[in-house]
Amino acid sequence: MTALAELSVPGTKQVEDSQVRHIATSNCVSEIQFRMEKPVPLVPGNILFGAISDRRLYLKKPIPLDLSESEGGVIMALCTDLNEFGQGNVASDALDDFGKTICELFFHLEDQKSRLSQDLGILRNQLAEYLELRRTS
Repeated sequence: MTALAELSVPGTKQVEDSQVRHIATSNCVSEIQFRMEKPVPLVPGNILFGAISDRRLYLKKPIPLDLSESEGGVIMALCTDLNEFGQGNVASDALDDFGKTICELFFHLEDQKSRLSQDLGILRNQLAEYLELRRTS
């Protein structure tokens, strides 16, 4: 993408794009051309999550997550495999919320495993692909 700034007199002119602002300064009358790169997204798209903070659990393999930003600016960390998510104002908060969510879910499903519906039993099995209770010696 390219933006053009024409200075008819020496001085400063702001060049605005929908996502980028540049300041052009010149001591002579000239045309200044800026090349604007595509902005780096504040939220990465896909990541592998492995930050389980509950020491009672062992992470068997990283959990694939999709990070996205809603129109309201809330960051969402979604695991489509488990249909679970976390949210926050920044990516680290969303990831922390996701980690807490799946830990709570894991312990709840473990406590209720003899009384789970078929759907929750399937979810428990899917979650068990990623997490297990840490063995104590």
